[in-house]
Amino acid sequence: MLLLLALACDKDGTSADDTATTTDDTSTNGDTSSSDDSGGTSDTSDPFKDSPIIQGCDAFCYFHDTGDQFYNWRIECSVTDPQGVENVWNGTVDITKGNNSIATELVACDDAGFCSTTFREELYGVYCSQANSYDFFIRIQDWDGNLSKPYKVTGRQQ
Repeated sequence: MLLLLALACDKDGTSADDTATTTDDTSTNGDTSSSDDSGGTSDTSDPFKDSPIIQGCDAFCYFHDTGDQFYNWRIECSVTDPQGVENVWNGTVDITKGNNSIATELVACDDAGFCSTTFREELYGVYCSQANSYDFFIRIQDWDGNLSKPYKVTGRQQ
């Protein structure tokens, strides 16, 4: 027991714990470099960097006069994707008039990046005679689940 007390004290009678400074290096094994690559700032990367890119869209109505006659809307978009155009999947278009949401329609895309949908004006009460009073907000998704920024286009009569 006397031997243990002698080992715990240095030559002037104080314990090693009384004079030592401690550092907490239990999580870094003495490495004081930070594992945070942000340099203390928040991540400012683009959340849409892997998302489809809508290059342009058109929303127009026209009179369909072959067979049944009716007014029809057509929305068309050209889309690409950072992982390749074949990664473009499908999307939606939100139809609004002023601040009022009218409907959401599905948009289908092919493997060349052409996306479109059609619907008759009476389906949602989106009348061709008032074409330029409607806004269409298109969003396209890719097979990886990335969603594009919304693309706004105002309706027109063809």
